[in-house]
Amino acid sequence: MLVHVFWRMMRMFLGALGALVLLFVVVDALHRVGVVTKEEGIVGLLRYGVSAVPQSLWLVVPLAVLAAVLFVWFRMERDKETVALKAAGVPIYRLFAPMFGLCFVGAVVLFLGGEVAGGYAEDVVRRLRRDRSLKRVGVWDNMLGLVRCVRYFPATRSMLHIRVLRFDAEGRLRERYTARSGHLEPQRLVLKKASLMRFGEDGRPLGKPVWFKRLVLRTGIKPVDFEAQDKDARSRTLFSLARLSRRYPQMHHLSVQFHGHIALLFAPFVLCVCGVPFSLWMGRRGVARGVAAALVVAFAYLGLTMFLWEVGGRGQLSPVTAAWTPNLLFVALGASVIDLIHT
Repeated sequence: MLVHVFWRMMRMFLGALGALVLLFVVVDALHRVGVVTKEEGIVGLLRYGVSAVPQSLWLVVPLAVLAAVLFVWFRMERDKETVALKAAGVPIYRLFAPMFGLCFVGAVVLFLGGEVAGGYAEDVVRRLRRDRSLKRVGVWDNMLGLVRCVRYFPATRSMLHIRVLRFDAEGRLRERYTARSGHLEPQRLVLKKASLMRFGEDGRPLGKPVWFKRLVLRTGIKPVDFEAQDKDARSRTLFSLARLSRRYPQMHHLSVQFHGHIALLFAPFVLCVCGVPFSLWMGRRGVARGVAAALVVAFAYLGLTMFLWEVGGRGQLSPVTAAWTPNLLFVALGASVIDLIHT
């Protein structure tokens, strides 16, 4: 009986997963159609759509697991199958076994799709998203000093409104480069429409700025130094976050995202433990109320997760606390509601 219930949940999970992924990819691709097709054409748009699938899994897999479990459970309630199980002396809690089995399947899909396949998708999406930019980023370079720009475009490695500040050994500003635009090349920073202002030991400008149509500066900056400052966790895999968090320990958001990706592997389990009891409790007054309760729990969990990631990324919470608090809180909340369900 339990095996049969599991396979019913699995069929619903695959159907819901396919529908949600298709919806996510189509909406995202239509939103980027002008940017991607301008350079890559329709083939590039299709490649972008396929490559965006792993990034969508972190959102759609937990929702698909929850939807499958609720659909099968309410269907069994409607067909009086749960009544038959109670009459046969089977505890209703045994139905949690196939539910947890489906949660394990969801975690495996998240890991294989979001992490293993996500490495390839990460590179493709970064190259095709020419409109994607990082705002107000800065990097310290031992050769140049402090390099700042208002916008950095990872796809083309280009920058807008650049400022380079060079300091002496005592920390005094000696040179300031400004440029309207530029781009990174291997071991070079190319500035366009740039100016150079030199400063004396007293901090006063030495004469007027010198203007250049094109200026090339040697640098040790790499594209990853800018891209590491991106706080969008969907565009990274667990393996890339592990490397980046070791390389840039001062960037708190990388450690938060690393622990957060591990915590999100348990998201299907958390949503089922919390969402299913709430849904069944509210479902006594109607299936619509039960589904609404499950949706409220799901989006409250995801919203709290994103909020704590943002707080942790600012250094106001430890990475472990920011990543795991939603899981622990919602599991405890679900456990407190389980007793309200009639057995």
